[in-house]
Amino acid sequence: MLRYYVLATLLVALLGSIFIARERHRAELRVASVQVTVPPKVTDQARDGAGHGPSRFTATGDWIMSALPSCFVQRERRSGPLPFVRAAVPSGALRIAAGTRFVRGACRVLVRADDVIVERGADRMRVSPPAELYRSGAALILVRPAIRGAGARIFDPPGSSAGR
Repeated sequence: MLRYYVLATLLVALLGSIFIARERHRAELRVASVQVTVPPKVTDQARDGAGHGPSRFTATGDWIMSALPSCFVQRERRSGPLPFVRAAVPSGALRIAAGTRFVRGACRVLVRADDVIVERGADRMRVSPPAELYRSGAALILVRPAIRGAGARIFDPPGSSAGR
């Protein structure tokens, strides 16, 4: 009787091993590479018949000037309640009037009533409103007054020793 139990155990173990090996082989994921040709995406320029020029990058945010180190070197950043943020503006700083245009490094800047537009080459970026731009010597101070989380950033010209 004992030998029947041993033989049955060996038979179950053998069949179980075969079943597990077979299922494991099925579970392997096989991926074959396939070459697919994709037609080029139709751009607004191509639709308008404007030709194939360089793509234009557009963006809006409070970080725009910080993302252009060839034009603006960020020296300081403050965020918090508006009185704390306004304290970052030096006492002699003057607010740049709406409609003022100037060049800083490779960037052209247009100050508008409630926002600031920065262009670099074909790229056009907008500091989202509300935004105020001040000048104190060579430094520019961007203030974003807001009910929650006002912010200020102070920028030096590129290559100045003050930003290092």
